[in-house]
Amino acid sequence: MITREELLKIAARVVGEVGFDRASVRRIAAEAGVSYGTVQHHFKTKQALWKALVDEVLVPSFTRRKDVSPEPGAALSEQVRARIENAVVRPGLSGAILMDASPGAFERLSYLAEALTEPQRQELMIIKALQQAGLIRDVSVDALQVTVGIALSSLASAGPAIRALVGPDLGDADEREQLAAGIADLLLYGLLPR
Repeated sequence: MITREELLKIAARVVGEVGFDRASVRRIAAEAGVSYGTVQHHFKTKQALWKALVDEVLVPSFTRRKDVSPEPGAALSEQVRARIENAVVRPGLSGAILMDASPGAFERLSYLAEALTEPQRQELMIIKALQQAGLIRDVSVDALQVTVGIALSSLASAGPAIRALVGPDLGDADEREQLAAGIADLLLYGLLPR
């Protein structure tokens, strides 16, 4: 019997590949090798599946681990690592959700925005702490979050190009770790007070 977590992993891949609108419950069931009824047992509706993808897959991937250092620079580094892992391990899911224009997309995106409130609050606290410590200059928090979000979310689709042009293999955990550390350093030292 397939578990809920296994179904979510398959659903995340399917949604990432074809988008939410084209990711039918039947397609997910076929990919999982189970019946339509089995998927419905775990997720009564496609909307319930979508909420589970947000709540159980996407949002936790944006939340930094609790064991990270309270030091703002280390906390920022951990956020960058979490974002890179999200982009590479679940390629396409974030983009598919954010680019969804099918009927009901506004309501789904509103749900996502509400679900991301706590992770965004954590990021805001990190940025404010870095600014107060004089480690980065005062910048628009919205602009910084959008810039980081765009840069890191593009990693999934750019993996082969990054490897060919620059060298890091995003499929290798050690190389992802080195890239995350470099991006975090760039954010920290690239925003030093003038």
